[in-house]
Amino acid sequence: MMVQGQEYEAGGSVIHPLNLHMKRFVKDLGLSAVQASGGLLGIYNGETLVFEESNWFIINVIKLVWRYGFQSLRMHMWVEDVLDKFMRIYRYQSHDYAFSSVEKLLHALGGDDFLGMLNRTLLETLQKAGFSEKFLNEMIAPVMRVNYGQSTDINAFVGAVSLSCSDSGLWAVEGGNKLVCSGLLQASKSNLISGSVMYIEEKTKTKYT
Repeated sequence: MMVQGQEYEAGGSVIHPLNLHMKRFVKDLGLSAVQASGGLLGIYNGETLVFEESNWFIINVIKLVWRYGFQSLRMHMWVEDVLDKFMRIYRYQSHDYAFSSVEKLLHALGGDDFLGMLNRTLLETLQKAGFSEKFLNEMIAPVMRVNYGQSTDINAFVGAVSLSCSDSGLWAVEGGNKLVCSGLLQASKSNLISGSVMYIEEKTKTKYT
């Protein structure tokens, strides 16, 4: 989006280090990657700052343990477990293996745990995993607000993806991630028809006897 003559990416502005497809696209297109920059974290409850991040790692660890116990560490491990299972998708893709439904794909990646996340909210899932209300309200809810403008009532699987974006090592494409899309389109030598979709019409398939 354009703001005062400057372009800003309104969505998908950072890329996770485990996104192997984007890494390959950037390399093949001759683009450059830059590390995502961020400031210090502060959590405001509407009245006061309940947590302020420090420039010192050890100070942050002490603050987090003092306020939330070891729940931050447990959350990191929970997200890493989801990502480890999701990474299995690259193995299937390398063998050109496809699935007939999203449910079958997710079950192959994460079993019943992934399927269960399709039908539960993030709040329900993390409460079941033993995370406290204070931690969910102060640490998890803000991530959902920033990334999707939603609450912890968001779908659990979508919420897990959102939480992975709070990980370290996030990066972006120099000049904007949109350069990957335009670069791939140009490399494919496709015929691009630029226009607006006015309506979508469903057509009934003809049945043959």
